[in-house]
Amino acid sequence: MRNILIFLMLLPFHSIGSDYVFESWETRGSTCVFKFAHSPSQNWDGKSEVPLSINQVNAAFQKWALSSLPKTQMAHVVSFNFSSVAPKNLDSNFWVYKIGYVVFENNIPASNFNRKLVIDLASVVIEPECG
Repeated sequence: MRNILIFLMLLPFHSIGSDYVFESWETRGSTCVFKFAHSPSQNWDGKSEVPLSINQVNAAFQKWALSSLPKTQMAHVVSFNFSSVAPKNLDSNFWVYKIGYVVFENNIPASNFNRKLVIDLASVVIEPECG
Protein backbone atom coordinates (compact mmCIF):
# COMPACT_ATOMS: atom_id res chain seq x y z
CA MET A 1 0.00 0.00 0.00
CA ARG A 2 2.80 2.39 0.92
CA ASN A 3 4.54 1.72 -2.42
CA ILE A 4 1.35 2.50 -4.31
CA LEU A 5 1.02 5.82 -2.47
CA ILE A 6 4.61 6.74 -3.28
CA PHE A 7 4.05 5.81 -6.94
CA LEU A 8 0.89 7.95 -7.13
CA MET A 9 2.69 10.89 -5.52
CA LEU A 10 5.56 10.68 -8.01
CA LEU A 11 3.39 10.14 -11.10
CA PRO A 12 2.79 13.86 -11.87
CA PHE A 13 6.52 14.59 -11.58
CA HIS A 14 7.35 11.74 -13.93
CA SER A 15 4.85 12.92 -16.54
CA ILE A 16 6.22 16.48 -16.37
CA GLY A 17 9.78 15.16 -16.69
CA SER A 18 8.98 13.06 -19.74
CA ASP A 19 7.87 16.02 -21.83
CA TYR A 20 10.06 16.73 -24.82
CA VAL A 21 10.40 20.47 -24.14
CA PHE A 22 12.84 22.29 -26.39
CA GLU A 23 12.08 25.95 -25.65
CA SER A 24 10.49 27.85 -22.77
CA TRP A 25 9.83 31.52 -22.00
CA GLU A 26 7.87 33.74 -19.64
CA THR A 27 4.96 35.84 -20.84
CA ARG A 28 2.35 37.76 -18.88
CA GLY A 29 3.21 35.95 -15.67
CA SER A 30 3.03 32.41 -17.05
CA THR A 31 5.52 29.98 -18.54
CA CYS A 32 5.10 28.90 -22.16
CA VAL A 33 6.85 25.97 -23.82
CA PHE A 34 7.34 24.35 -27.17
CA LYS A 35 7.55 20.58 -26.91
CA PHE A 36 7.27 17.51 -29.06
CA ALA A 37 4.39 15.16 -28.27
CA HIS A 38 6.72 12.29 -29.26
CA SER A 39 10.06 11.88 -30.96
CA PRO A 40 9.79 13.51 -34.43
CA SER A 41 9.51 11.16 -37.39
CA GLN A 42 11.64 13.35 -39.71
CA ASN A 43 15.02 14.95 -39.17
CA TRP A 44 17.81 16.40 -41.29
CA ASP A 45 21.34 15.01 -41.48
CA GLY A 46 22.92 18.39 -42.26
CA LYS A 47 24.24 17.19 -45.62
CA SER A 48 21.35 16.23 -47.88
CA GLU A 49 18.53 18.43 -49.07
CA VAL A 50 16.24 19.61 -46.26
CA PRO A 51 13.12 17.38 -46.34
CA LEU A 52 10.71 20.34 -46.10
CA SER A 53 10.95 23.49 -48.23
CA ILE A 54 9.94 27.00 -47.18
CA ASN A 55 7.00 26.75 -49.61
CA GLN A 56 5.82 23.55 -47.89
CA VAL A 57 6.29 25.15 -44.46
CA ASN A 58 4.28 28.18 -45.56
CA ALA A 59 1.52 25.91 -46.92
CA ALA A 60 1.38 24.01 -43.60
CA PHE A 61 1.20 27.32 -41.72
CA GLN A 62 -1.58 28.70 -43.95
CA LYS A 63 -3.60 25.49 -43.58
CA TRP A 64 -3.16 25.66 -39.79
CA ALA A 65 -4.13 29.35 -39.67
CA LEU A 66 -7.31 28.78 -41.69
CA SER A 67 -8.44 25.94 -39.44
CA SER A 68 -7.23 27.30 -36.07
CA LEU A 69 -7.85 31.04 -35.99
CA PRO A 70 -11.29 32.64 -35.73
CA LYS A 71 -12.73 33.87 -39.04
CA THR A 72 -12.27 37.48 -37.86
CA GLN A 73 -8.49 36.99 -37.57
CA MET A 74 -5.85 36.91 -40.29
CA ALA A 75 -2.25 35.80 -39.75
CA HIS A 76 0.83 37.01 -41.64
CA VAL A 77 4.22 35.30 -41.38
CA VAL A 78 7.02 37.70 -40.51
CA SER A 79 9.87 35.20 -40.06
CA PHE A 80 10.97 31.66 -40.84
CA ASN A 81 13.86 30.42 -38.72
CA PHE A 82 15.35 26.99 -39.47
CA SER A 83 16.73 25.81 -36.12
CA SER A 84 18.25 22.82 -34.42
CA VAL A 85 16.61 22.14 -31.05
CA ALA A 86 17.63 19.84 -28.20
CA PRO A 87 14.51 18.45 -26.54
CA LYS A 88 14.69 17.28 -22.96
CA ASN A 89 14.65 13.48 -22.64
CA LEU A 90 15.55 12.81 -26.29
CA ASP A 91 19.00 11.62 -27.33
CA SER A 92 19.52 13.86 -30.34
CA ASN A 93 18.84 17.30 -31.71
CA PHE A 94 16.06 17.85 -34.22
CA TRP A 95 15.60 20.45 -36.92
CA VAL A 96 12.42 22.57 -36.95
CA TYR A 97 11.09 25.75 -38.50
CA LYS A 98 10.26 28.45 -35.95
CA ILE A 99 7.58 30.72 -37.39
CA GLY A 100 7.00 34.28 -36.22
CA TYR A 101 3.68 35.74 -37.26
CA VAL A 102 1.37 38.65 -36.53
CA VAL A 103 -2.40 38.54 -36.21
CA PHE A 104 -4.93 41.14 -37.26
CA GLU A 105 -8.52 41.06 -36.05
CA ASN A 106 -11.00 42.88 -38.28
CA ASN A 107 -8.02 44.54 -40.01
CA ILE A 108 -6.49 45.98 -36.81
CA PRO A 109 -3.69 44.43 -34.73
CA ALA A 110 -5.07 41.78 -32.36
CA SER A 111 -4.48 42.16 -28.63
CA ASN A 112 -1.97 39.30 -28.85
CA PHE A 113 -0.39 40.63 -32.05
CA ASN A 114 3.06 38.94 -32.14
CA ARG A 115 2.89 35.15 -31.98
CA LYS A 116 5.03 32.15 -32.76
CA LEU A 117 4.76 28.44 -33.46
CA VAL A 118 6.97 25.63 -34.70
CA ILE A 119 6.63 23.25 -37.64
CA ASP A 120 8.71 20.08 -37.62
CA LEU A 121 10.11 18.44 -40.75
CA ALA A 122 7.04 16.17 -41.05
CA SER A 123 4.82 19.31 -41.30
CA VAL A 124 3.50 18.84 -37.75
CA VAL A 125 2.46 22.19 -36.27
CA ILE A 126 3.53 22.69 -32.65
CA GLU A 127 1.69 25.44 -30.81
CA PRO A 128 3.00 26.95 -27.60
CA GLU A 129 1.57 25.57 -24.37
CA CYS A 130 1.21 28.20 -21.66
CA GLY A 131 0.17 27.86 -18.08
